[in-house]
Amino acid sequence: MAERSGATLARLQEPSAPATPGNLAPVVEPTVVPAAPAPPLREPALSTAEMSALLMRGDSLFGGGDIASARLFYERAADAGNGQAALRLGESYDPAFLARVHLGGVRGNVSAAIFWYQRAGDLGMSEADLLLGSLQAK
Repeated sequence: MAERSGATLARLQEPSAPATPGNLAPVVEPTVVPAAPAPPLREPALSTAEMSALLMRGDSLFGGGDIASARLFYERAADAGNGQAALRLGESYDPAFLARVHLGGVRGNVSAAIFWYQRAGDLGMSEADLLLGSLQAK
């Protein structure tokens, strides 16, 4: 095997023929094809029944104190364009709301609450503006 690699090395070190117009390969410029833009990240459309099921399951988990799991169901519906789910997500992070419903052991997150209230407003939930205003006033 050492003999074989030595022969290969000798061939690589041999001088090649001088470059002349007759023995040069034509230079081909690479064609640059622009990449297609990535499709927007959107959840597949959900039926009204599926949206309702996600909200009901989220509400059930929220009522049972499993806030982290409830947020997953609300987020799935909100990502599919449900304003009510986005509003409930905002509430699940809103420290004032959590205190009002006696979930003091659940840690609030003001910036997450603001994000989801804004998203709910973008999805047509007018009450999100009120909740957002009261949250930002504190």
